[in-house]
Amino acid sequence: MGYAETTRNLFRCFVLDMLTNQWKGSGDSRLGNYIDGTLTYANSSAFSKAKLESAAQSYLESIDNSESINVDPIAKTLLTVLANNNAHAYCESLYDIEHLISRETLRSKKSGQYAYKAYKLPGGNLGNIAFLSSSENRSKGSTTLPASGGELFAFNGEREYIFDGKCLLDADIDLKTGKPETARKFLHERAQIMLEALVKMLTQD
Repeated sequence: MGYAETTRNLFRCFVLDMLTNQWKGSGDSRLGNYIDGTLTYANSSAFSKAKLESAAQSYLESIDNSESINVDPIAKTLLTVLANNNAHAYCESLYDIEHLISRETLRSKKSGQYAYKAYKLPGGNLGNIAFLSSSENRSKGSTTLPASGGELFAFNGEREYIFDGKCLLDADIDLKTGKPETARKFLHERAQIMLEALVKMLTQD
């Protein structure tokens, strides 16, 4: 029973621990607690939907104002977890991580600062990163995804939790003109949708 429960909980507890930074700064002592049995993945209290929902909400709140442009490692891992659960939508051999609101726009100058810093936008976090295949990259050429006029070229937007390409276009254009709220809304709502999908995926029996 303990082995079966541990096996069942191991991956989803990994995601839960990652969202709550459980290993940050105290990894050695936490590992020791698992070795001596103080902590275990083998019981039902190790994981619950309520715990995961709470962790996802806290994570979303923590990234909302995390001024960033480089891809966040936790966000990259979450994106990969979601993609692996939808593997049939990824038919090519190679995918790169792409910024949705472009790096060019995020780095446009506002009052002497980069836009992502001036407006505290999580440009490298979950709401703004997606996988792009080689053919999708060739299709868009040297231009950015938002510049497609909402069509997103051959890019599979729904696969990447973008259900309205115009929302991305508007977010990018508005940020360029010094109006960050459209971008902030896009980043928040897409990250929220992805976290909800993650919770659903990990709590299905």
